[in-house]
Amino acid sequence: MPAIILMKMDVAGLSVSPALRLPLLPMDLITTGLKLRTGRWKALLIAFFLFSFTVMGIECTAAVATFMRGTEGRLGLQGDAVMHDGRRATLVRGFEPWSQAPQAGVRVGDVLQPERWLGQGRAYLPGEVVAMTLVRDGSALSARITTVGRPIRSAERVNFVLNATLCVLGTLLGLLIGLRQAHIKTSRALALAFLWWSLNLGMNYTTDATLAALLSVVFWLALAPGWYFGLWFAVHYPNEQALGWRRALRRVLPLFLVALVLVEAAAIGLGLWLVPASWIDWVHVPYIGAVGTLMLVAFWDGRRRSSGELRQRFNWLLGAFALLWSVSYATYLGDHLGAAMQPLLSPLAVIGSLASLFGLSYAILRHRVLDMGLALNRSLVFTLVGGVLLGSFQFLSLLIGRLLHFDDPAKAGLLNAVLAALVTLAYPRLKPLAEWTVDRVFFGPWVAREADLARFAADARGHTELPALDSALLAAIDRFTAGAGAALYARQADGGWRRQQALAIDAPEALAADEPLAVALRAGHAVARHDEVHSTLPGELALVLSRQRELEAFVLIGRPRDGRALRADEVAALRDALRTVGLEWQALRWETLQRRLAHAPAAGA
Repeated sequence: MPAIILMKMDVAGLSVSPALRLPLLPMDLITTGLKLRTGRWKALLIAFFLFSFTVMGIECTAAVATFMRGTEGRLGLQGDAVMHDGRRATLVRGFEPWSQAPQAGVRVGDVLQPERWLGQGRAYLPGEVVAMTLVRDGSALSARITTVGRPIRSAERVNFVLNATLCVLGTLLGLLIGLRQAHIKTSRALALAFLWWSLNLGMNYTTDATLAALLSVVFWLALAPGWYFGLWFAVHYPNEQALGWRRALRRVLPLFLVALVLVEAAAIGLGLWLVPASWIDWVHVPYIGAVGTLMLVAFWDGRRRSSGELRQRFNWLLGAFALLWSVSYATYLGDHLGAAMQPLLSPLAVIGSLASLFGLSYAILRHRVLDMGLALNRSLVFTLVGGVLLGSFQFLSLLIGRLLHFDDPAKAGLLNAVLAALVTLAYPRLKPLAEWTVDRVFFGPWVAREADLARFAADARGHTELPALDSALLAAIDRFTAGAGAALYARQADGGWRRQQALAIDAPEALAADEPLAVALRAGHAVARHDEVHSTLPGELALVLSRQRELEAFVLIGRPRDGRALRADEVAALRDALRTVGLEWQALRWETLQRRLAHAPAAGA
């Protein structure tokens, strides 16, 4: 029976019959990665992160050395990539005017191969003597060509810096997603997608033959897996429930996993055969084209089946990944459309990918495409803002120092002192303004809800009737929690609890004195969660409203309409607001009791 018939589906994407366990081991590893325990998953993620940064660090170190030197070694050959005796070679079509190849005896029509197979495609140092095998009229000759130092063009520097920035930011974003949402399979898939995509820095400046060969293999293998994990994420987002077209795509995910294994095996085989790089690209072109197209189809299907806030999230995902895939795929096709297209497509791909990355980051921060925790988001963004401001000041200092260059050390020292003073004076004023702007741009809804709750807490003292304060308090909590609902309970003379008011939550009229939530709050906790104290009441948690010598009142809060749990920063804001409102609530309660006592004799008479 064919292997594909023995496969069975599950929410992780693939489960394999024991009889096929050995042949399909790579697929088992991918599937298992989405099912790992949280601790093991985080360890795997960090290991991947360290490996990525090590690989990229090798290439970046070589690039920095090349940029500081200002030149790189080139042979100055014009030719076509061909195969000769099972190895990659170059058919010489011409020479640059500065090339030293003609002096080494190379002619047009010769076939050149590096003597060492590891030397294929590596960068050269200026003035380096490269040993080549020259094939002419069926005879193999030895040639030693001296490379010529050629200046690094500004466009090459900018393109590498942008590409390195893209890879670093993508790797950090993948690590952040994988660590913050380690328990969610869709987030694990997205984290792996970004880690694989960001690993493809490219091997352009490494001169060591062994390292260059290693980097080539790594970067080739990094082309395809990210797109598979991107498709997995698109099919299962947001809650692993695939409907409509996505249900059909979920059923064929194992086929794309099999294809991924075959593509990677073919890439390794072709790489060891040392064929031209364009041949290896052709292995990836159909796979990435099919997977990327279906990924966008999955996002589109999720968008058309959703509404409201979820539809807005799908809009951002569709737009960001459509841009990422289109510019990336254009570069893959550009390698086969002609050399004239590549100088135009490479910068376009980097800039488009950066725009996609920033768009997705904005969607995560602003529209909660992934709930990374608001407190972490704000602190992370504010840290980046501070770093950007300091970096801008440093860049400005260097620019002014270059423009106003002084040979006199005293004048140079005075200039540095003036610039340092300007930074000291300007930074404390600009940073709050930048943070205020970031708050409005990325966290506008949260800031508005927090301000609304704080405003209500400050105005609570203006209420003169206890029922009106109860009603206003529950309405403020409902607005802050996006419709979670709430109920207020007050202690009775017999020690039990009676519901004063409720809003959008089916809370019972009375509670026993030793209701688990009340027990936890009475014991001194400010917050009691249902799942922690094993309460059967509806809702998510309870917060203290008033506590004198004993617990006098608490508020039962439901779960937001979107099904998520209240974040720690939201609970802290509610706790602070209830602490302020609780003082006014207790004062009004005493006034109400006094009025009742004052009117009791008249009522009795």
